Amino acid sequence: MHIDAIFGAIGRFAVRLRWLVVLVWFAGAVAAAALLPSLSSVTQNDNSKFLPASSGTEHAVTLAAPFGATNLQPLPVVAARSGGPLTAADVSALTALQGKLGTVNTVRSVRDLGRSADGHAEQLVVLATFGGGGNNNQETDLVDGLRAKIAHAGLPAGLQVNVTGSVATQVDQQKASGNQGNQVELFSALFIVALLVVIFRSVTLALTTLIPAFVSVVIAGPWSAWPGSTACRSPRSHSCC
Repeated sequence: MHIDAIFGAIGRFAVRLRWLVVLVWFAGAVAAAALLPSLSSVTQNDNSKFLPASSGTEHAVTLAAPFGATNLQPLPVVAARSGGPLTAADVSALTALQGKLGTVNTVRSVRDLGRSADGHAEQLVVLATFGGGGNNNQETDLVDGLRAKIAHAGLPAGLQVNVTGSVATQVDQQKASGNQGNQVELFSALFIVALLVVIFRSVTLALTTLIPAFVSVVIAGPWSAWPGSTACRSPRSHSCC
């Protein structure tokens, strides 16, 4: 049959030039990982686009459009001293910290919401602009940037400053889920390798069985993300990536 001839030719080509085929696959995996976007960078977690125009949130967005920056997100920053009330040095450090937080990318402004009744804590709020569409990378970069500024602010001893709120919680949950997922994948791979070693009685055969699957996974994610990133950059695209 004609189909048998085609597959036979492909098989003979792959066997005759097997090292070239392996080299091309590995080069493709490296190029995909280095040059193409990751799948997580184009996935969307925001379902607001599916809301009807009559919903309250969409109506509020329309009313707020003349003011600009309708996609501002607040991130609370809480400063506290457990051993006693905030000192004058703490207040000066927090004032300087506001300016440093304002230099983080996508941050529009930083406001002081005042001090607690017992004087032990003070709250700031960071207003940042997101591109929309639930872009996880933007949120992660923002929270990491704020925490880096806090870590290098040279705060007085005993003064603790932390970023909180729904955005920071979501970023921490994603990182925790990612770490757990990586651990599950690692232990699963080790278990499969051990099982294949028992079956084939050869480490080389076990790894040879797994390598094609690993290369396919490495290539599949960036290759699937590439059309989505291209559509986001298109001037005719209405999607929020």
